[in-house]
Amino acid sequence: FVDRNPRGFGLLQRDRNFDHYQDDGVFYEKRPCLWVEPKGEWGEGSVQLVEIPTVDETFDNIVAFWNPKEKPQPGQELLVGYRLYWGAEPPARPPLAHCVASRTGLGGIIGKKREYFSWRFAVDFEGGELAALIDKADVEAVVETSRGRVE
Repeated sequence: FVDRNPRGFGLLQRDRNFDHYQDDGVFYEKRPCLWVEPKGEWGEGSVQLVEIPTVDETFDNIVAFWNPKEKPQPGQELLVGYRLYWGAEPPARPPLAHCVASRTGLGGIIGKKREYFSWRFAVDFEGGELAALIDKADVEAVVETSRGRVE
């Protein structure tokens, strides 16, 4: 995720329902969130999301880190200040709705033969002013892609 002077990034455990995991050994629904709040200006760069290979699913193996565009040279000092927030919720929520679930599957129109391969995405949001919308509200999805096309 490319950014300039990020204000925050992290990994959030949003699903807190035991029934969605059914794991009484490592209790995924109780895993903490970690939010990084940069101090000062970090410049251009990107937040990298990485899955580290592990021998089984009990290890926390998803990490996020800042990768500056300007790489420090050997022996060069790189100073960054930040504050870490650990807990069940991030330190602040924007006033807008936030994603609570996402699903993916084969695209196309159900009951019709597929003419080409595609993916379908369903994303659920809650919060913000969504609850105040009427059923027939004119909501427009703004969707972008780096390749392929959106239908």
